[in-house]
Amino acid sequence: MKIAMIEWRDAYQQRGDAERTDETKDYLDMVSVGCYIDESDESIRIGLDYCPEQDSFREKAVIPKMYVTRTLMMDIEILSPKPGKRRKRGP
Repeated sequence: MKIAMIEWRDAYQQRGDAERTDETKDYLDMVSVGCYIDESDESIRIGLDYCPEQDSFREKAVIPKMYVTRTLMMDIEILSPKPGKRRKRGP
């Protein structure tokens, strides 16, 4: 599996606690990190969570390549649960 760190530019809307220090820029510099899913000519998809048992992702982000300024990929080994060692949910 690959982990992707994507630097990209996003539009912004001024509200809340986050204050802009440079009002001359019409975008925000962003960094997103996640499990690399795939990409097309137009975008890169990453997932926040990966479930090895179901081989599926959730909390996916799709970042248009036209806004990407840099991408770093890192290969990792998946830590999968041992058979019969599932944790029980709840108290």
